[in-house]
Amino acid sequence: MTFGFYEKVTIVRSEQFPQCVGKTGIITGISEEDAKIHGYSVLFLDEGENRFFGPNELEGTGEFVDRSLIYDENDPVRIRVNDDGEGSIAPRESKGSIK
Repeated sequence: MTFGFYEKVTIVRSEQFPQCVGKTGIITGISEEDAKIHGYSVLFLDEGENRFFGPNELEGTGEFVDRSLIYDENDPVRIRVNDDGEGSIAPRESKGSIK
C-alpha cells in the first residue's frame, strides 16, 4: 500500500521501534527510487520526532492533515545554489533589509 504526504498512519509492526506499535503519526517524507517506495518518515506530534518505517509496517487511517499543522507557513526557508548545483540554507535576513 502507498501513502501520501500528510496522511495519518498507524504503526502496526516494527522491529526497530516496537514502542511505536499502535501509535498514530503523519507521513512527512517518502523514500522512493525507480518508482519503488522503500519507506516513509513518520512524524509523531506528541514527541516532535520523525522515525522511518517500511510500507508494510504502516496502516492508513484514511485521514490527512493540513500541512500548516506541521510547518510554519510564515517562516519560509531560502536555499542558495552554488555554481556546482549544491544547495545550502541561506542566512535569514532581518526585517527591513534590502538585498
